[in-house]
Amino acid sequence: MWRCKYVQELVTKKCHSLGIRLSRVCAANTSKLAFDGSGEVKRGRDSEKTGGNYSLCEFTTGKLYNCDLNASYNIGARYYIRETLRGMSETARLEVEAKVPGLSRRSTCVLSDLKDLCAALGRSIPPSSEHVASGWSASPMPLKGNRQEQTAPAAVGSTRL
Repeated sequence: MWRCKYVQELVTKKCHSLGIRLSRVCAANTSKLAFDGSGEVKRGRDSEKTGGNYSLCEFTTGKLYNCDLNASYNIGARYYIRETLRGMSETARLEVEAKVPGLSRRSTCVLSDLKDLCAALGRSIPPSSEHVASGWSASPMPLKGNRQEQTAPAAVGSTRL
């Protein structure tokens, strides 16, 4: 049996000891919803393309992805969406939600909603695996003693058992 609570506590303690900020993100539906905004995914026996494999999911567009990768994109997007909207005034937030209706439902936000939010605000999109794979690199993290300090907080998805 997967020990979700134990892993979360372990990550929390490790982040605290290293001085890394930690932020919890609701992980509900993150593996169920496609990060490209195409809707719900098919997993396991529901999809002919996955061959009954529950670690793969089929998007409505026909693309196959790893379910954990899909969920991690959505968890990261929810974190950035929440932090971006948190720093806005109520009026500005409502104007953005009018342009990007998907933001009003926090539990269904996916990576495509983050891209739409960035486009509405005229900002660039935070780094993704596509940037890393193409040679994009962030500025190096400063060293403090023999520990590395993170410049961005770790986002951890939490689920209820």
